[in-house]
Amino acid sequence: MGSSSFAGCTLSYGVCVALLALACCVMCARGAVPALYVLGDSQADVGNNNYLPESLLKANFPHNGVDYPGGKATGRFSNGYNFVDLLGGAGVSDLTNKGQCISFDEQIERDYSQVEAALVQQLGQPQASIHLAKSLFVVAIGGNDIINHVLLSPASQLIRSQDQIITSLADTLKRQLQSMYGLGMRRLFFLGGAPLGCCPLLLEQSPNKECHAEANYLSARYNVAVTALLRDMGATHPDMSYVFFDTYTTLLQYIQEPEAHVMYYYSTTDFN
Repeated sequence: MGSSSFAGCTLSYGVCVALLALACCVMCARGAVPALYVLGDSQADVGNNNYLPESLLKANFPHNGVDYPGGKATGRFSNGYNFVDLLGGAGVSDLTNKGQCISFDEQIERDYSQVEAALVQQLGQPQASIHLAKSLFVVAIGGNDIINHVLLSPASQLIRSQDQIITSLADTLKRQLQSMYGLGMRRLFFLGGAPLGCCPLLLEQSPNKECHAEANYLSARYNVAVTALLRDMGATHPDMSYVFFDTYTTLLQYIQEPEAHVMYYYSTTDFN
């Protein structure tokens, strides 16, 4: 797969991971992808929040990391490696978990901008631009915004505020992705929102232990808005290519039909 073969598309989660990993390996071997830049929320966190003294949103304690080498809790919000590790606590809104994580705007304006400036200083502007244009940018963002909205909004206002929250997230994300494009991003891999209503936090609060319908609906709506935004950006910027990960559809299949997607796993971990 050459450097020009990233087209806008929507693929299932498992297929996309396999294809993206294969593409990364092939292109990195050819020197076509010099770097992988990852920005986003807790799905992409490999321990950043450990260095935020005031943050309560941390995962550096058991049973996080039980399947990580050595059983170490590294700060990843998972049992082991996350998708960032396989491929190489923020939100879209700066108000999401304010002060508890590195916001998406901060990641772009401070961290990525510093990387871009350092590349220019090291390589010169022409070579830095070529480097960034060939690199792959991975973005996973939006889930925390939706979960916070569901948890903090009165039940009577949830339905009435659906359009407002989705429009707000889409408008903010558009500005942020445009900023990334302005800083040199040309290849984007966007991890779509998962069926958030089925996450343990919301399941535990459900009287009948069923998935939170409103959270799932908002997550699906968010994905529709993101894909529309990416199509528009692709049309406006012909030199930009993207892949959208349909996490929602695939994971929901596993949740609703577990028998059809059974996986056998053995662990000696004691959770008592």
